[in-house]
Amino acid sequence: MITSEQIVAGLIDIPLQEDRIDRLMQAFPNLTREQLDALASYDPTPHKRFLVWLAKLLARDQRIGGPPDGVGGSVIASYLSDFQKFTAMPDFADKDFTRFDNWEDLEDAVNAYEGKQHEKNVGSGKIINTFGPLSLVKIEGVNNYQTLVWYSSNNVHNPVPPCNNEGKEGQTNWCTRFPDRSQGYLKQGPFYIILYNGKTYMALHPASYQWKHVDQHRSQPAARDAAEISELIQPIANELYAVNFAGDLQPLFGMIPLADGSTVESLDWAYTTGKKIPNNLTVNRKFILRGSDITELAPGLKVGEWLDIRETGIKSLGDAKATTLAVDKDFPSGEILRLVYRMRLPQMKDTFIAQRTTNWVDRKGVRHAAVTPEEAEDAWPKMQDELRNFYVRLLNPSTEKEMTMVSSLYKEVLKEH
Repeated sequence: MITSEQIVAGLIDIPLQEDRIDRLMQAFPNLTREQLDALASYDPTPHKRFLVWLAKLLARDQRIGGPPDGVGGSVIASYLSDFQKFTAMPDFADKDFTRFDNWEDLEDAVNAYEGKQHEKNVGSGKIINTFGPLSLVKIEGVNNYQTLVWYSSNNVHNPVPPCNNEGKEGQTNWCTRFPDRSQGYLKQGPFYIILYNGKTYMALHPASYQWKHVDQHRSQPAARDAAEISELIQPIANELYAVNFAGDLQPLFGMIPLADGSTVESLDWAYTTGKKIPNNLTVNRKFILRGSDITELAPGLKVGEWLDIRETGIKSLGDAKATTLAVDKDFPSGEILRLVYRMRLPQMKDTFIAQRTTNWVDRKGVRHAAVTPEEAEDAWPKMQDELRNFYVRLLNPSTEKEMTMVSSLYKEVLKEH
């Protein structure tokens, strides 16, 4: 008489699932075909390598494990999928699942290894902000690509469906799940992972203008998502403004207020409404306000290249500084001259110090011996006062020469690049 153990032992050589299930019904008469079909559907492996072991567990007490009603099928499939994936890892010690006497032991082995992997890989990703259930993780440096791979491939909130050819169950379909692509993105700049209750939820990469859901083919982030994460990503507002919210980042435009004292590369707020310039803002290159509803420049504004305030209600520059200014023709000339004065003054000081520390000739042709840099610094305030008085006089030109100079300065400031 053939025993149940002999029947089970011979199943390894039977490739067809139907034949396997027929044999299992002989080995375990208390199991129905429906139950065995369900177990087979939970097994993620092509040859159903877990099926016999699952059948043994179910035949023993009519449940796989866990609570009295047993573990749900989706939970079984998920753990078996993780176990199968972990068996390819050199440091995973529990590769022989047949030694587990119950389902809980397999769960413990998977959870323990996943915990170690999480600790190892997440360690180089820094949580820089939290807001409600959301967390913002910053990953930078090409050598940290393993961290980006891990977040793209494990512990995912609402992961890619198994039927999606772009990804596998339990992971995203981002290309960053591949090491070479992760390295490529990290070479361009920091990568940000948004977590929801500790699980991968979205990805942000300002340098390439990308913002993705875990399944980028199912949906792309939009205004609703922008509102959800706007507070969370406040710490990286400067990075986002620096790339002008191009590409996928467009729904975030206007959602993130710039904090006082921010420094950004460029800002293009042409023909926008509702924008507010923060105090002590520094724009390294261009700040375009043309046609916007802004009527006043905030204190401490510094623009490295081009400040365009045409078609706005701005009538005073306050203490704003810029290298080049674009204004309407009726903009007060005094404001332009004061801006030019502040722009030129640092250059004039450098020229003054360089001149005084070498042998030099003044406007009357008198030769002067070089002085030390300290002596030149001491002499600069007096020259600065003379320059201030000169430019103040130009605010109300009274001679043809002064009018010509004002006209020349006006054209210089308005010169298009």
